[in-house]
Amino acid sequence: MTKNVITQIFNFSFGRRLKHMYLKFHFLRKKNDANFQSLFIATPDNITITDLKGKIIDVSPSGIKMFGCDNLKSILGLSILDFIAPEDQTRAQQNITNMFGGIRKGPEEYSVFSKTKNKFIIEANAEFILGRNKKPHKIIFIIRDITYRKQTEEKLNLLIEAVTQCPVSIVITDKNGTIQYANPFCYKNTGYNANEIIGKNPRIFKSGLTSNDVYLQMWKTISGGNIWRGEIHNKKKDGSLYYEYASISPIKDNDGKISHFIGIKEDITLQKEYLNKLLENQQYLLQLNSQKDKFFSIIAHDLRSPLSSFLGLTELITNNTNNFTPDKIQKYMLTIKDSSVNLYNLLENLLEWARVQQGLLPFSPTIFNVKESINECLFSVYGNANTKNITINLFIDNDIQIKADKYMFQSIIRNLISNAVKFTTNNGFVNVNASIDELSNLKMKISDTGIGMSANMLRDLFQIDKNTSRKGTNGELSSGLGLLLCKEFVEIHKGKIWVESEIGQGSVFYFTINNNINNLNLTDNNLLYKRN
Repeated sequence: MTKNVITQIFNFSFGRRLKHMYLKFHFLRKKNDANFQSLFIATPDNITITDLKGKIIDVSPSGIKMFGCDNLKSILGLSILDFIAPEDQTRAQQNITNMFGGIRKGPEEYSVFSKTKNKFIIEANAEFILGRNKKPHKIIFIIRDITYRKQTEEKLNLLIEAVTQCPVSIVITDKNGTIQYANPFCYKNTGYNANEIIGKNPRIFKSGLTSNDVYLQMWKTISGGNIWRGEIHNKKKDGSLYYEYASISPIKDNDGKISHFIGIKEDITLQKEYLNKLLENQQYLLQLNSQKDKFFSIIAHDLRSPLSSFLGLTELITNNTNNFTPDKIQKYMLTIKDSSVNLYNLLENLLEWARVQQGLLPFSPTIFNVKESINECLFSVYGNANTKNITINLFIDNDIQIKADKYMFQSIIRNLISNAVKFTTNNGFVNVNASIDELSNLKMKISDTGIGMSANMLRDLFQIDKNTSRKGTNGELSSGLGLLLCKEFVEIHKGKIWVESEIGQGSVFYFTINNNINNLNLTDNNLLYKRN
C-alpha cells in the first residue's frame, strides 16, 4: 500500500491527474510521515500546501527556491495568488473556485513572479486534502517550472513555421536517400502530394537531362560528410521541366554518424530564362554593332569606288568631248552604265537591308507563278551576263505556284543569280531549278560554273561580322550584303538557305520557301520586319 501511494504521488508531481489522492496523501502523512518527508524534500518540483483560501501552510525545499525565498518562514502566511502574474490572477482564482464546484481542468499554465521579481512560467496541478469528516481541508499544489520547455517549444514552433512557410523546397531523407519529409512549397512546386513523395527516392523528380556524373559526384560528396551545391534540371508531376539550385548537406547524430540528409532547393527556372534572355539580348546588341560596322564599311568603301569611277569618267568625257571619237565615247558610256548599274544595285540592297533591320519592310504574301516572277527580275542581270557571254538556263515547270512575298522572293533570286554571273568566267553557265518538296514547300537551286569558294569562305558566308566580299571575274564589285538580305528574306518565310562549293568547281545555292503561308507566325519576335 505504502509503495503504491508514493508512486502515485511521484507521478502526480510530473503533471498527472490524481484521483482521490487526497485520501492516500492523508494516510501517508499520518502513517508514513518519514516516506512523505523524503519525497517532499527530494522532488524537483514545487509542492505547496495551502488552506482553502490559498494561504500557504507548507512548501517543499524546491518550492522555496522557485518562489525566490530564503527559507520556509519567509513564505508562510502568503497567498499562493501573490506569486501569480496580474494577467493570470483572475483565471487562477476562478480555477480554485471551480474546484469547489467539482470542476477540474487538469494542469494549468500561469505566468508567475518570484519574490526577486524574476518572471517565469509554471504548470500547476491542484487537489483537495480531505479532513476526517471527508470534506476539503487543505489544497495541495504540484508546480513545475516549464519556462525552458516553453522557450524550447517557441523555438521549435518558429523553426516549424519557418520550414513550413519557406518559399524554397526543403526535403529531408534518411541516410539511404528515402524521403522522410518535404515542406509544403515542395508539394506546390512539384505538383506531388505527401503520399506520392514520402517514402520515395528523390529520383522521382529526375528529368533525365542532368548528367549522371552530377548525381554520382553529389552522392560522393554528401556521403563523405560534406555539403554539395549545384544545379539540377528536374521534372514536375505534370511533366513540365524546371531548374533547381540545390544545397544538400548531411545531418549527423550525437556520435557523429550520418543519420539523414537535408536538401534546400530553390527553383531558378525564371532566373535561367532571364539569363538566357540577357544572353540573347547581348547577342542582339553585338549583331546591331556588327550591322553598324557593316553599314559604315559599305558607305566608306563599296559606294566610294563606283561613285569615283562614275565621276571620273563623266569628267573625262565632259573635258574631252571634241577630242574623243564616237567609238571611244560609246566605250566610256558603257563603262559609266555598268558603274551606274552596280551603284544602283548596291544602293537598292543597302536600302532594303536598312529597312529590314528597322522592321519597316512590309510583308505581303500573294500567290504567283514562280517562273514568270523569275523572268520579271532578270532584266538587271542580263546586261552583265551578255557582256561575259554567260547563259542563264531556267529549268522550271510553267505551272509551279507559291504563296510568298513576291518582292522578297525576287530580291533573293536577283541577288543569287547576279552573284552567280559575277563569279562565273566568260562563256559559263548559270542554271536555275525549282521544285516542290514532299512538304509542299518550294525548293530553289541556283548553280554556276564559276570560281567556287574555299571552306573558310563557306563558313563565314552568312555572318554579318565576317568580310567575305571579293571582286567578280571581270572586276565586278561585291559587298556581301546581297547574301545577308537573301538570308533575312528566306528566314522571314520560315525557310533555309545553304550553299555547296569548292574552289574551281563552281557554287550551288539552295533555299526553301514555306509554301503554307497561313502557318507562318507573323508576330514572331525573331523576324526583323513588320506588316503594314
